[in-house]
Order: sequence, then C-alpha cells, then structure tokens
Amino acid sequence: MSWDRDYFGPTDRVERRLNASYVLIALAVGWFVLEFLWSGIFFRTSPLVDGIRRWSVLQPVEVVHRFRVWQLLTHLLVHLDPFSLFFNMLLLYFFGKMLEDLIGWRRFLILYLGGGLIAGLAYVAVGYLLFPGIPYWGPYGALMAVLVMGALTWPDLPVWLFFIFRIKLKWLVLLLIAADIWVSVKYLGVGSLAHLVAAAWGFGFCRLHHRVADAFARWDENAERKARVKDERAEHEMEEEVDRILAKIAREGMSALTPSEKRMLEQASRKKRVR
Repeated sequence: MSWDRDYFGPTDRVERRLNASYVLIALAVGWFVLEFLWSGIFFRTSPLVDGIRRWSVLQPVEVVHRFRVWQLLTHLLVHLDPFSLFFNMLLLYFFGKMLEDLIGWRRFLILYLGGGLIAGLAYVAVGYLLFPGIPYWGPYGALMAVLVMGALTWPDLPVWLFFIFRIKLKWLVLLLIAADIWVSVKYLGVGSLAHLVAAAWGFGFCRLHHRVADAFARWDENAERKARVKDERAEHEMEEEVDRILAKIAREGMSALTPSEKRMLEQASRKKRVR
C-alpha cells in the first residue's frame, strides 16, 4: 500500500518524538478546564452569553458579519460536558494515535484539522442561510474524518460500542454516516451535514494523501536542489571576491583594504575553519 513507503512514516527524531494526538487531547482538556474555571468559578457567567465559549463556538453570523474566523478552528476545542469530552478524546486517543503512527504527525494534523475546518466551513455556508444564530461546537467533523480513514485502512477492526456491543469499524462508520444523512434530510440538521462533508474529506484524504505526500517529496527535493545551487553560487562568488582581495593585498598591502573587504576575509576564514 502507498502508506508503506518510507516517506509516509516518521522520518526524523522530532516526528518520532512528537505525538500530535496527545497534544490535541491536552488542548481540549485544558480548554474545558479553562472554560469551567472562567464561567463556573471566577466570573460565574453563562458560558454561551458572556464566557470564553461565546468567542470559541462557531456561529455563522459572527464569522460572516464580524469576521471571527478563528471560530472555524476553536470550535474543535469546545465540549459542553465532561462525558462528551471523555468519549471524543477516547476516540482521538485510540484511532488518532493509530493513524498518526501510520502516516506521521504532520499528515495526521492535516487530516484532523482539515476535517474540522471543512466541517466548519460547510456549517457556516449552509447555517448562515438557514440558522445563522445557532452555534456549532465540538471536534465531531475532525473525528469523523479520522474514523472514515480508519475504517478504510482497517475495515474489520473490532470496536466495542459503549463498551458493550462488539462491531467492526466499517459498520460503525457506516451507521454514523447513515444517522447523519437521516438527520440532515429529516430535520435539516446542518451539523450532521457538516459531519458528512468531513467524512468526504476523510475519504478523499485516504485515497489521495499519497499523491500529496509525493508532491511534498518533490517539493522538498526541488527546494533542496535550489538551495544547493544557491549555496554553490554564493560560494563561487565568495571565492572570486577573496581572490580579488588577495590580489589587492599582493599589490598594495593590508592597509589598502576597506572594512568590507576585511570582513569578507574574516567570513571566508571562519567558513574554512568550520569545514
């Protein structure tokens, strides 16, 4: 499979050390604690009226009229209760870490944040026309993208639904998609529609991410080649300048050098010592 290539796995020490899934979990938990302290302890305000949550949930009318575009991403951190936080982070812990180990943390962040962003854009586009004042929150779009790619990668992976029912991952994802379709059609559920858009993102990412990775590889190779050519050109120009300065010293002596010429000799000398 395409993701078995070396380019798709962690390729450096930083990538092997960084766990994006754990960072995302820590951010969500930290945000929940901050909201609780802000609204429940320090200021005792209504979260959706005067708290941090008012500025972080996704509200189409706020994005369109007040250009609060940060809500397209901050809504991923918002949870209304500890139970939704627990189950969402549990999904991210298991499936997010599995995919991250498979494709690397950079591409996993593209999958996760891309799913959340495209779900948010879909909600703003449709929600502004139908329910402009109704907010949207939670990482459901991002998690849907993760689950879809997980189901395409490990379709027969067993999952314990509510810790009671054992079901294959592919059937679980199909049930979630069917539920979102039903809610979207029957109740004009804009949130469910956003989840479906995120599911399409997860499907497309799974099928096409190897092409994107190959494009990044070619981009890196071109960038390295351009940088190498630039360094070689700069080195050649430095050598020519040093030769000119040395010839000037032979003709006129060190006292004839300008401050810039002296600096050039010092730079060339340091560079030669480093080598």
